[in-house]
Parts: sequence; structure tokens; C-alpha cells
Amino acid sequence: MGEAKRKKNSHAQQFKKINQLFQDAGFDTSDFGFVDHPTFLAAEKHKPALLEDYAKWVMLRPRDVDYEAHVRQTVPRLAQLIADVLEEDRLEGSCQMACSLLTKSLARLGVWSVGIVGSSTFEVKSQGIWRGLHTVDYRDFEGAALGHSWVCAPPFFVVDASIKRQRWSGDEIYPYIPSIILDDVGQMTKPTPIDVISARMRTDVIMQRGSLPVNIIHEMEPNLRAFGKTFPATETVIDQLSARYVPTAANMSDGTLEDINADGSCGRVGSQIWNEVIGPAFYLA
Repeated sequence: MGEAKRKKNSHAQQFKKINQLFQDAGFDTSDFGFVDHPTFLAAEKHKPALLEDYAKWVMLRPRDVDYEAHVRQTVPRLAQLIADVLEEDRLEGSCQMACSLLTKSLARLGVWSVGIVGSSTFEVKSQGIWRGLHTVDYRDFEGAALGHSWVCAPPFFVVDASIKRQRWSGDEIYPYIPSIILDDVGQMTKPTPIDVISARMRTDVIMQRGSLPVNIIHEMEPNLRAFGKTFPATETVIDQLSARYVPTAANMSDGTLEDINADGSCGRVGSQIWNEVIGPAFYLA
């Protein structure tokens, strides 16, 4: 048996096991919104790893030709719509909001997806430009989110609708950042300390220990190895930009699409975005 066939059989067995676990727990896995159902959310409180089981279920789920075609038609269009909303509402650092809008909308549009949190780095080698969003970093203020969030909607390993709004304005990398990043190739790469740990934290580690230990990324990001078995680090190239994504955990908001930005403190609320932008674009309003 070839390596590709062994891997496919292994994935099928993993999916079958997780699917049975969900069904035994009473979850209707034919319902695109079952991850948001009160019974799932209640179970997740007692077993936080359940969300990572869901992430693996989404990644390993078998896809037929018709479903794959539906995903390829739906995801790019939705991602661009959401990127346009973030741009029009001038929402900076809005990756978590974009992640929620994507996953909640995709469920309504019949596409399985899961939000991902991790580190992302971006490089324009010809210009000597490099920028990073790291999960292992110092918080600039209490409660600050670290790293970056995006969506996995197989066959898309990366669906990033907020990348243009990551406070790049005025930065020399800004002209090289596209409005959205979609990666359906998933070119695997080995994560390095530069991918996962911020420069200032790496400097402090070197000062304290004399060098960066070989296993430093797994020491400082302990979930990376296990999560990476199903969600490996990937690299994609868009024109001159090289973008590396290192997943470390699943990331799903508990509320509904209507709950997104419900207080209206930063741009349009979720219900308005669906009713005025997304729904009409997909002939659902």
C-alpha cells in the first residue's frame, strides 16, 4: 500500500472515530450548526478538547465532487464580501470578528468550517520586508489577543479575510498584502522559532539561556505538536508575498451570527452584515 493510500485510510478511520463519538453524545452531525448548539457548548465546558475534536472532524470529513465544487464557489466570494465590510467599516485588527463572520455564514451556506488561531508571518524577500503575528509574545495591554485568527474550510487550509486590516496601514508591507488570502494547496512547512515566537521574546530567551533551545517552540507553544498532526504549518506565495500560517488551536465564538458586534461599537452588527451584504449576494435575503 502506498503512503498516500495509507494516509487516506488513516484519516478515514480518525474521522469515523470522531464522528461516532459525536453521534454517541447525541450531536446531529448532519446539521451545519451543531457546533453552536447548546448541547455541544455545554459538553465543551466539561471537555474543552471537544472543540479540537470538531476541528479535526471538519478537516478529515470526506468530500464528494459536488460538495467540493460548492465550497470553491462559495468561500472566495464570501471571504471577499467580509474583507470589503472590514475595509468599509475601517475595522483594524479584526481577525476574530472576520473568523466569526466566516464560520457562522458558511454554516448557513452549507459549508463546513472551523476557526483557527495561530501565528502568521509575512515576507517580501526582494524588499527585505518581514512582519509577524505571534501567539508567543508579550501582551501590549491586558486582555490583548495574541497571534492571528483565520478559517479552515476544506479544501481551503487558509481562508483569511482580515489580513488587509491587521494595522498595516502606513507600513511598507501594506502594498504587498492582498485583500484576502486563500490557500487550497496547503504546502506544508516546518515551523521555526521565528514563525511562532516574537523577536522581543526570542531576544529575552537568548539573554536568559545563552541561545534558543532546539525545542523552544514546543516548550513555549505546547499544543503545537499535537494540533499540527492534523493542521500542519503551511506556506503560500501571492505575487511577491510569502505567507506562513502555523495553527495552534481551534477558535470558535459561542454566539450566533446576529451576536457579532451586537453592541455596534465598531461597525455594522452581524445581522446587518448578513441581511444587507451576505444574504443578498447569495440570493438568500
